[in-house]
Amino acid sequence: MSVSGKATILLYGLDAALERELISVLGQFEVRTCHTDELEGVETADLVFCSALGAQLRHVLQVTQQGPARPPVIVVSRLPEVSRWLDAMEAGANDYCAAPFEKKHLGWILRSNIPTLQLSAA
Repeated sequence: MSVSGKATILLYGLDAALERELISVLGQFEVRTCHTDELEGVETADLVFCSALGAQLRHVLQVTQQGPARPPVIVVSRLPEVSRWLDAMEAGANDYCAAPFEKKHLGWILRSNIPTLQLSAA
């Protein structure tokens, strides 16, 4: 958790439209974006949302599994595709979600992956 007590969520490798959609639903959290291979800020993230693209997903899973914090990784896609969901889960992701993002569904994902999280009524 950040100094403010809010969960820190890192968005990695998402296109601008997906980032905007997620940020609009995740307004009560500290949300940061990252578009570099170094995954800046992953060490302080409580959760990482990343692209469903294979190379980016493999990279973020490799980096997060090496660090001491090991934040959960949620794969994000523009379209809900069963094959991408299965690929993501087999690769080691914690969950998968697709646009359009709903507060109730994202709330469930957040509560499932950040056990200490207290969500305000949505």
